[in-house]
Amino acid sequence: MTQPPPRDNARRRTLLGVGSMLLSTATLSGMQVGIRSVPGGMHPYEIAFFRNFFSLLLIMGAQGRGGIGAMKTTKLPLHVLRGVLNVISMLLFFEGVLLAPLSQVAALSFLAPLMASLVAFVVFREGNRALRSATIAAGFVGALIILRPGLEPIGRGQTLVLMNVFAWALALIVIKQLARTDSSVTITIYMSLVMTPLSFVAAVPFWRWPDAEQLLWMALVGALGTVGHLAMAQAFRMADASAVLPLEFFKLIWGSLLGVVLYGERADVWTWVGGSIIFASSIFLTLREARTRVAGGAGAPHQAISPPALRDPTAAEAPDPPRTSP
Repeated sequence: MTQPPPRDNARRRTLLGVGSMLLSTATLSGMQVGIRSVPGGMHPYEIAFFRNFFSLLLIMGAQGRGGIGAMKTTKLPLHVLRGVLNVISMLLFFEGVLLAPLSQVAALSFLAPLMASLVAFVVFREGNRALRSATIAAGFVGALIILRPGLEPIGRGQTLVLMNVFAWALALIVIKQLARTDSSVTITIYMSLVMTPLSFVAAVPFWRWPDAEQLLWMALVGALGTVGHLAMAQAFRMADASAVLPLEFFKLIWGSLLGVVLYGERADVWTWVGGSIIFASSIFLTLREARTRVAGGAGAPHQAISPPALRDPTAAEAPDPPRTSP
């Protein structure tokens, strides 16, 4: 059978990567709607627990017996620390989603890679000081444009989203250390095994036994979150980061549209301007540091902090799909 020309195969992989990234942005935005849609005033901490629980079921089901072998690690304390930081980030994020406009949640979440880069510089003295500082500063100027402190009151929801970004940045530093020795499958399995019981402990003070409808909605939240991160990981495996990273801006588009249509939220021009500045800064920094790692012989970008990990505060390093995938 005749093999397709390399150029056609590369184009096909890029198109599949683009489609996977668009699917990821849509499902992760849909997850936020799902969080808001759980009926009966369910506490966000309990929603977060069930999101982790159903995600754990999906991940372990997908791994099957292979998941046991992937649990071998010499860095169990770091896995636990990563899970603790992830739980803190997720709890803050889920509560923030209920309180802040979806467009602002999307725009402020773009700060995650910039905050992680700032932490990495302070802790490890990584990177070009002047260029990194200027890029990070530009991103935080974007955040100030969105929030306009002194002109607009900063609500609890926006504060929670910003706190979530900081917690997620700390988690990214731990992920970077883990990724030097452990596979993405190992990192994912331990993430789910640690986060599920910890989020249950956080949910206990607010616990109410869910009915069938609430369980269905929370299962949907877990499924959308898992599919979103798997699709994102697939996008970065199929296509170059420079082709798919810009599509993450669709999170702001979906967030704005869903906020207007479903909740009557107004996505003002300041959110778009500030979000665009943050997004451009984070894209520039992520791509530049990925190229620097490759040029320096550190391997592919996903071997350090992968773009999927940098992008979403509820993300995990998604397991690789079977190698039979196109």
